[in-house]
Amino acid sequence: MSIGLLSGSQADWSIAREKGVSAKPYWLRQWVQGVSVKRWQETFRHVMELVEQGRLQMAPVRQTYELRDVKGAVRAAETPGRGGKVVLRVSNKS
Repeated sequence: MSIGLLSGSQADWSIAREKGVSAKPYWLRQWVQGVSVKRWQETFRHVMELVEQGRLQMAPVRQTYELRDVKGAVRAAETPGRGGKVVLRVSNKS
């Protein structure tokens, strides 16, 4: 079982223990820091293939902000219970 904490929601480990599931922590940040560029690209391609096949679903986008409004994006991302991802968009518009 994998539980991602990038959502900001804390996992309730007691449920896993009650079900007899043992958990092994995994930190994506540490993996990224120690992996080669080639391996990172291979892994990213594999994840995108899973998304395209419908075997992996991305969280819905709740709000999109232009990069110039990064402060608004951060405020939105820090809002409890926002129900989706906050995305920064980079455009070539001046």
